[in-house]
Amino acid sequence: MGVPLTEAKSFQIPILAADLPYTHETIGTYDNVSFFDADNAIMLASKIVKIVSGDNVF
Repeated sequence: MGVPLTEAKSFQIPILAADLPYTHETIGTYDNVSFFDADNAIMLASKIVKIVSGDNVF
């Protein structure tokens, strides 16, 4: 499950990820990440809108 996260980290790509234990374990201390509550679709949608609008959420 963590392969896409690991690949994004290796290429220094911003990551939008669910705030879950495996995600934190995989990402570690990577700074270019924004977490969202996996049970909160509104929070995810809000972060996506900000990213599309050019706002920096990372």
